[in-house]
Amino acid sequence: MNIPEGVTAIHDYAFINASGLTSVTIGNAVTSIGDYAFSGCSGLVYLTIGNAVTSIGDYAFSNCRGINVITIPNTVTSVGDYAFWACSVLATVTIGNAVASIGDGAFYGCCGLSEIHSLNTVPPTVGINAFNGVPDSIQVYVLCGRVGEYADADGWSQFTNFVEGSAYAFTAVSNNNSMGTVQILTMPTCTNSQAVVSAVANSGYRFDHWSDGATTNPYSLNVTGDMTLTAYFVSVGGGTEGIDEVDSDKVKVYARGREIVIEGVESGDALVYDVMGRIVHKGLIDGFIHVNAAGIYMVKVGEREARKVVVR
Repeated sequence: MNIPEGVTAIHDYAFINASGLTSVTIGNAVTSIGDYAFSGCSGLVYLTIGNAVTSIGDYAFSNCRGINVITIPNTVTSVGDYAFWACSVLATVTIGNAVASIGDGAFYGCCGLSEIHSLNTVPPTVGINAFNGVPDSIQVYVLCGRVGEYADADGWSQFTNFVEGSAYAFTAVSNNNSMGTVQILTMPTCTNSQAVVSAVANSGYRFDHWSDGATTNPYSLNVTGDMTLTAYFVSVGGGTEGIDEVDSDKVKVYARGREIVIEGVESGDALVYDVMGRIVHKGLIDGFIHVNAAGIYMVKVGEREARKVVVR
């Protein structure tokens, strides 16, 4: 579902318990998301929040148990109480550089969370139990020189694994998460300004270009200031039932249980990495690759473009 550009606000309870929703793209005219707006949308997997939103209401996306990645844009200043409560498969959260406050219980019960990127130079104030249930040992990426401030801040000091990132706020997003997603494979650091990003098309779509005009994928770039890089995807027609991606040369990559199956290639190398950019397999293609956990994986066969496979 696309929220059109003419809509400026999503009101309280607008789509509560709409379990049939699988994808939501909030247009760039929307400035506020109301209380309980998408609460209980248990089928929601792909969420894109527009770059005009300034506030996310209480319980706005609570109990949305299918969302894996959330990017809170740099226009948002406040995240409401229990906004993402019980989003249990949420793995990665990027908190924009204007977020000043995170409400009580905002990420309560997000037990699958493994990575937080906070782009504000000043630690946002954190409400009671905002990260209750989130493992203390997850990686928390902060800007260059800000580890000490976060480590001493109320609500942030519970975390034990702060990672010093770039001197600049860098995010990479999709123009529409129902068409494809973006993974940051390498974050810029204080000593290395290079970032590496990968655009992964969903079935029936293909990557077209980056917002800076580049068409390389994966893409390496130098980050020299605060920036948001957007990947643009276009439709190529319907997908194939049961197969997540099909290359034009008839190479098929799909999931079968906890195996990623590669067909149509007799020899060569395959690289498999998870949504955190961690390599889980690198080596010769031997029919199938076993993975230990359900999740979203990217598979690069030889020199072909990386493809997404969902292991359930």
